[in-house]
Amino acid sequence: MMRRMAPLLAIGLLQAAGCSDKNSDKVQVTVADARGEASLLPSGGVLVRDESDAATARVEEEIPPEKLAAQAKQERFIIARPGETIRLYQDWSGIPVEELKLINQDKLPGFGQKYVLSLTASEFSDFERKREEYWGERKKEIYDKNDVRPVEYTVKKNDTLDGISRRFEIPLWFLVMHNQASDPYRLSPGAVLVIPTLSPRAMAEAKQAADDQIPEADAKDVFPVIVKSGETVGLYAKWGQISVEDIKRVNRHIPSFDKIRVGDTVNMPLTAKQFKRFQEIRKQYGAPAPAAKKEGAKKADKAPEKPAEAPKQ
Repeated sequence: MMRRMAPLLAIGLLQAAGCSDKNSDKVQVTVADARGEASLLPSGGVLVRDESDAATARVEEEIPPEKLAAQAKQERFIIARPGETIRLYQDWSGIPVEELKLINQDKLPGFGQKYVLSLTASEFSDFERKREEYWGERKKEIYDKNDVRPVEYTVKKNDTLDGISRRFEIPLWFLVMHNQASDPYRLSPGAVLVIPTLSPRAMAEAKQAADDQIPEADAKDVFPVIVKSGETVGLYAKWGQISVEDIKRVNRHIPSFDKIRVGDTVNMPLTAKQFKRFQEIRKQYGAPAPAAKKEGAKKADKAPEKPAEAPKQ
């Protein structure tokens, strides 16, 4: 008798619970068992009998909309970087290549173009983390093997990032990494880019060791020098311990040595040791001097060289 009344008593309790909270849309009363035989309760819950003919109740809270949105896959747009491939996107996102092609209508990632990924919020966050880790490792490899010296470059008409990267022999992705704001397809003439020039460390160390062993009478090489304010060809000849005529012979592109300007390139025919001394003397010349010493130097200079002309505005 008591065994048969148990389900009825459970139903009555469930109805009471449902009625006591009938105005709430965040509570659902469910009675479940292993067999899954269910019937609707008047309160809106579901009654399912188990093998023991007993009823148990479970209260389930509704999932907040923002949590549902976070768990749902959505189309996420990224801008493809140079060097990124569909295989890398598969590794970082877990989305198979065929599915990526389907989402993007068979298009492959193109530098500077949008690419679509179908991911949840947490999956997209994980994708971006793996992406940054990958490029961080590539950047570290460059810095570990090279001396990186940033120099400024003024964009000229018809310049492209790809062309500039090939001219300076640096990877395109490495150039873009140092110029994040640059549009890959619209470089404005006159804009200034940062060029991270590379000098392999092993090569630089070997060259330094070789320079230390070079005899003074070794064959000369041509070293380009960018003219700074106040410098003249006469000073260059003096610092390099060569004649002005020696300099003229390797600088046929300069029409007049009386009017070299700041920013001009002058080739210096020197040995490695001569050029090293040239750089040291040039550095001392460019260092600021105390006022008294500077005045004395002017008086001692009987035949001052004509300084390099500043570029015309």
